[in-house]
Amino acid sequence: MLKRMPLLLIILTMLVPCSWGEDGGSPVWRRFAFNGRDFQETSSPKKLSIHLKNGYLPDIVPAGKFPREDTLPEGTGGVAGICYIETVGGKNKRGDYTPLSGAVIELSKGDWRMAARADAQGYFVLALPPGEYELKLFGFSGRFRVERGKNALVAVRGGKRAAE
Repeated sequence: MLKRMPLLLIILTMLVPCSWGEDGGSPVWRRFAFNGRDFQETSSPKKLSIHLKNGYLPDIVPAGKFPREDTLPEGTGGVAGICYIETVGGKNKRGDYTPLSGAVIELSKGDWRMAARADAQGYFVLALPPGEYELKLFGFSGRFRVERGKNALVAVRGGKRAAE
């Protein structure tokens, strides 16, 4: 019996930490990749992905890298997204997209107004007070909700153009 005790301890040590993230204990990062229309959760992104973890600011992460662990400011929630132009037609029947590098996004909540700029790949990340927001980009608009301590994903389509 004593001979088997170290083996049992090794097995328990390996199993216990693996189960913490599954039963609501320690939260884990979730990865979302943009497919040209919306975000889909993925276990192995091929390019950039948005990593989300409640209580933490969303992070845009290249494939194979780890997210920064910056906590959300007290009383805020996170929003992350991409600004893009949908390209359709030609040989690509299912559609594709072009990120809107440096696009200016207008946000409003009642009388409150703000502008943010997308990065070189069209992505943006913000921490905002909870509430319903309207987002505008090149005349297109949409709505999203921010909840305290949680994250939201937004895909902002700036328009359509035919591919040649």
